[in-house]
Amino acid sequence: MSNDQKYWNFIFSILFVLLAGMAVNALKDGGRLPTSIGDIAAMDIFLISLSAFRLIRLFVYDTVMNFVRDYFNGFPSGPRKTVANLLSCPWCTGIWISLIVTFFYFYSQITFFPVLVLAFAGLGSFMQVVINRVNR
Repeated sequence: MSNDQKYWNFIFSILFVLLAGMAVNALKDGGRLPTSIGDIAAMDIFLISLSAFRLIRLFVYDTVMNFVRDYFNGFPSGPRKTVANLLSCPWCTGIWISLIVTFFYFYSQITFFPVLVLAFAGLGSFMQVVINRVNR
């Protein structure tokens, strides 16, 4: 990995930390920041987790998003290469997606329905993955 690419990876890491800090501050200012895991209902954790799972699979694996992955894969270095690396790694994409889903879920009640739909889709996707593995 070139020094240039290490620089961009570092910049994206700092960007993530800044966005996480901004999300915490926005939730805190709005009185919506959970102060402990006990403040979060099990159903909320379940919905957020399944929604994040579905979005991760969408961006990392699903054919419908090939055009996005293909666009970023065309760059040998720089910030777009960092995005390509993120989109090829479910763990890397997962942390960003989880931050986004969690923030919007707690920030506004209007996001409940989209999160619910994504959670249902995530559950269906999970069941399909399990069934495909069992049938091999």
